[in-house]
Amino acid sequence: MIFVTGATSFQDRVQSTLIGGNDLVGKPYLLIELTVKALTAILRRQLETD
Repeated sequence: MIFVTGATSFQDRVQSTLIGGNDLVGKPYLLIELTVKALTAILRRQLETD
């Protein structure tokens, strides 16, 4: 799960991880940044299930 949010403090990043998030992207964001993070999460998941 990737959170896209305006809340990007250290505490926000820790909290997102504690509730199951894999990453956090702060607003405003570049589409390429979100795309790379999503592809990385997909590849990581595939490696975990293989």
